Amino acid sequence: MPHLTRICTGETNLDLTPKELPMKRTPSRALAITCAFLCLASLATAQELSLEQLRLRADKGDVKAQVELGLRYFIGRGARQDDDQAERWLQRAAAQDDLKAYVALGWFYINASRPKTDRERGVALYRVAAERGDIEAMYNLAEQYNLGRGVPTNESHAEAAVRWFRKVADFGDPQAMNELAHLYEDGRGVRRDYIEAYKWWSIAVTRATPPDRQRYKQDRDLMAGDSMTPNQIGTARLLAREWLSAFAKRK
Repeated sequence: MPHLTRICTGETNLDLTPKELPMKRTPSRALAITCAFLCLASLATAQELSLEQLRLRADKGDVKAQVELGLRYFIGRGARQDDDQAERWLQRAAAQDDLKAYVALGWFYINASRPKTDRERGVALYRVAAERGDIEAMYNLAEQYNLGRGVPTNESHAEAAVRWFRKVADFGDPQAMNELAHLYEDGRGVRRDYIEAYKWWSIAVTRATPPDRQRYKQDRDLMAGDSMTPNQIGTARLLAREWLSAFAKRK
């Protein structure tokens, strides 16, 4: 199952309890709003700014404030929910050639209740930021290829998903490793290879948080029990150790 699209990460002082989520939303919109809350959390300072304080900073060209203001309008936090205002502020942030703003605006186009063509605009923004090295954009672009949403029809979606997830995995991201393992297990976009799948899950287990770690381990061990010999498992474990050793040296 795909993860919620990631915009950014960080610690939070915001109250993200479910009571703040607007009611009567479609499930997809509710997921998008939850994701926006998480992004707002990463943008938050020690004390959350009022809408007027945020607007003053945004009017002066503060990119971070513009992104947060756009997301607040999208979720209706401290303001009436307004997709047009959300788009306006996110576009102003992206106009400053800020990679995180590209990612936020791309995420808005993909998740808001907009025409289908907006998904293509969102993917295009992800691609711009991904090709300039933004890891979150790389992950989000890989996810859209994996889902086949808003991506070009003249290339293999699964192959592109493998390519972008691998780029993110090489930065040490366990979620990308998990997605890559599933693609190798299923033979989607790449030749089926249980050794590679086991390798990536084993690496992800060493880097994930406890809930994900347990899930990755269960998926790996279930595949191994059904499809792998002891020698293949041994080879995969060796490859995982070699990758981790090389990664430690790169750091």
